[in-house]
Amino acid sequence: QRWRYLSKARGEVKYMKRTRKKGCPNFDTILPILEAEEASCVLGHPKAADALYDAAIASASGKLHHESIALEQAALYRIRRDDREAGGAYMQRAVSKYLDWNAYAKVASLVDRFGPPGILSDDDTIAKMTLSIPALCGAVCSAK
Repeated sequence: QRWRYLSKARGEVKYMKRTRKKGCPNFDTILPILEAEEASCVLGHPKAADALYDAAIASASGKLHHESIALEQAALYRIRRDDREAGGAYMQRAVSKYLDWNAYAKVASLVDRFGPPGILSDDDTIAKMTLSIPALCGAVCSAK
């Protein structure tokens, strides 16, 4: 099952690369994210995947939606590898970008998943989120 999905994803990436070669810039920021995701699933080389995620974040810089996604995926990858410190730092940056993007439901989902006690509890990120999203204050404030 997994290989079938991976094969389908690789086909989509090939299509995006062909389209980009024809001069279409639409996939310039999403392709590095997909390449990093593939590396994290298939390659057994964490340093290669780390470098690809960092390159994806750099290429998405200035495009909030892609930058937010790249940061979140980098965080999830590092958390899966039990690097909670680096994962937490990437997740905090992702939450900040999601807030800039006004993606409040996504931030609420991340707080539910990683909020106190969790990845986001080590600094004032949650406090900042509750100021931006009043509906979160009930859940987060009662957890303190």
